Amino acid sequence: MNSTQEYYLKCGQNNSEKLKKLGFKKYKHFYYRVIDHTVQSFCFYAAHGYRDIRFDIIPLCHTYMSKDIDGTMWGYFFESNDIDNVLYQEPISNVCYWVDKVSDCLANHILPGFEIASTTENGYFLKRFIKENCPAKNHYDKNIFEDYMWYFQLGKYREGMELLYANLEEWKTQHDLSQEYERISYENLLVPINQWCDKSDDEIKKAILENEKKNLSLLGYRI
Repeated sequence: MNSTQEYYLKCGQNNSEKLKKLGFKKYKHFYYRVIDHTVQSFCFYAAHGYRDIRFDIIPLCHTYMSKDIDGTMWGYFFESNDIDNVLYQEPISNVCYWVDKVSDCLANHILPGFEIASTTENGYFLKRFIKENCPAKNHYDKNIFEDYMWYFQLGKYREGMELLYANLEEWKTQHDLSQEYERISYENLLVPINQWCDKSDDEIKKAILENEKKNLSLLGYRI
């Protein structure tokens, strides 16, 4: 067994009972649970010299759902000194050191944050707060593109459509559509607009329910 495999194994063993009590399902080194109409997920991460946790909160109706979600919010709950403590600072063979560090991070930062997000609305507000106040906030647009799925999940259909159109128009002002790569990117941005913006409110509601049902089945929940 190499150090990465041992790290995953010991992290799982070290937190198994706690996560089971909290209702987390396990898939390899990924963990997730459904709370209201959201999916709370995290994974123990080991790659490129890093040993940390990657985590996320996403709407249950999300079009692209998977059991192996790396997450996008690692490091965002922590001050810079705390981040350094959960990243690779010790010999990679020191597995127990990293298991303890990452387990403390899970218990003291990530799980309490998830507990705050006990409703869909709170899950959305927490995600917005983290992304707008994290150390890497300058890497994110003022309007998080993913927000449109949150708006649809919360029943704010008009707001979701308006955000899609606004993001598309903003993108067009910053890119040259005469370039082939940019045209392909533009066509990709049109996908959610074509998928959602020609629907009535009733059709959107029906599509959301269908997505939720499909995702619950994928995640192993009885419908």
